[in-house]
Amino acid sequence: MPLFEFECVKCKNISLHLMLKKDEFIPFCKKCGSEELKKLISRVTIRLSKETRLKKMADPNLINGLEEDDPRAIKKFIGSMESVMDEGFDGNPEHIVDEAMDTE
Repeated sequence: MPLFEFECVKCKNISLHLMLKKDEFIPFCKKCGSEELKKLISRVTIRLSKETRLKKMADPNLINGLEEDDPRAIKKFIGSMESVMDEGFDGNPEHIVDEAMDTE
């Protein structure tokens, strides 16, 4: 998707716009409504399909060196899995991990 970032000259807010027809679009600040904007050079973001993300999670290197007795490492691993899945786990495992860290 052609997403572009613009910085407002007046309020310095950064607005993100989807531009399908570049010649018909007039960017504006989503905060103050100004049309005085400068186009920013943004990082490229590639959105992977859920199938591709699941294949990446199956990589055994993800759990290499994972210390199962280290609650912080488990919490970090769970967080990375949640971000790949774009959804949380049932039963709030972070709460369980936080409790385990409190008892150390």
